[in-house]
Formats: sequence, structure tokens, C-alpha cells
Amino acid sequence: FKATPAVANEIKEVVQLTLAHERMRTLLQDNQARIATQAAELQAQIEALRAAEAKITESEAYNHLLFTDSRVAMVVLDPVSGRVLDCNPAAVQIYRLADVQAVIGLTPADVSAPEQYDGTPSTLAAASKIEQALSDGAIIFDWHHRRPDGSLWDAEVHLSPFRQRDQLLLQIALLDVSDRKRAEEELRLAASVFTHAREGILITSADGTILD
Repeated sequence: FKATPAVANEIKEVVQLTLAHERMRTLLQDNQARIATQAAELQAQIEALRAAEAKITESEAYNHLLFTDSRVAMVVLDPVSGRVLDCNPAAVQIYRLADVQAVIGLTPADVSAPEQYDGTPSTLAAASKIEQALSDGAIIFDWHHRRPDGSLWDAEVHLSPFRQRDQLLLQIALLDVSDRKRAEEELRLAASVFTHAREGILITSADGTILD
């Protein structure tokens, strides 16, 4: 039996279609396998992202708890705007303001004496300290403050840069050292009087023993 040309062509087309179908089926299987692998990888990435977000949330909640419950006055400052973004209840108390909202939005100048100890205007001194902290890292210094009623007080300031997500911020921790400052000033004045007195001055103990 010899196939006619027409039959031969039909057989050839069937073979070609069968081969094409097999290639298509193989390609489809490969694509399905690749899609399944990519889906598994994507799911793994999603799960890892969710786990990371959960850790961040847990860490933020823990840090916020420490921030809120701390007895040390803490303030978060935006170095770009120079304004307070957040603070804890201890900061509200040390500033003698009504609540956290009354502190948010303030600038260092709003809670400072007009000038610092060396006579530098507080606005300029604050800008200098912020620049120093951003450049060098955490710094500690004394700062002359003023409360809403006009009373002056002194703080030891711990100024530290930190990152919240992608934003660079400053944390301010405040310790009221007014009593220490007054004692230092009294000692300085006493030493000045002792040094410049024209008459003799004796320092004695309680039993009358001359000490100096």
C-alpha cells in the first residue's frame, strides 16, 4: 500500500500537530512548575516580611512602654523643623505644662531662658547643639530653661540622634540639676569672698579647730 500525496500530507500534519502539542504541553508544565516555585518564594518573602513587621511592632511597643513609663523626662525632636514630635509624661511634668499636646510643636527656644550661661542667645545655642549631636553623636551638656510662669531652672541634657524607620530624629533626656547649680554658684561666691576679703577669715570645725 502506498499512500497518496494527499494522505501523506495529512499524516505529516498530524505528526507535526502531535509534536507541537507535546512541546506545548511540556512548555506549559515547565511554566506551571516555574510559577509554583515563584509563588512559594513570594509566599516565603511575605511571611518573612510579616514576621519582621511583627518584630518591629513588638519592639516599638516595648520601646514606647519604656518611654511612657520612664521617670526621666524624654522628648523627641525633629532636627529639620526644630520642633518637638513627642514626649513622655515626665517631660510634661518637668516643663510644668498641661499635657503632652501642649509640649508637641514647641521648639527648644520656647522652653529656654533667653540666653545660656555664656550669654549666647538660646536660639543660636540650640542650633549649635543640634548640629553637634547630628555630627558627633550623643552629647551631654547643661541647659538654662524657663517655665511658663517665668521661673528659671537648669537641666543636664542628654542629646542623642536615632533613626525611626527612615527618619533621623533626636532624643532629649532631661535631668533637673537646679539644686546642684545653686550649690555650685554658692560655693563660687563663697570662694570669691574668701579670696578677695581684706580682713582675715578663719574656717573652723564645730569644736573650734581652725581648718583654713
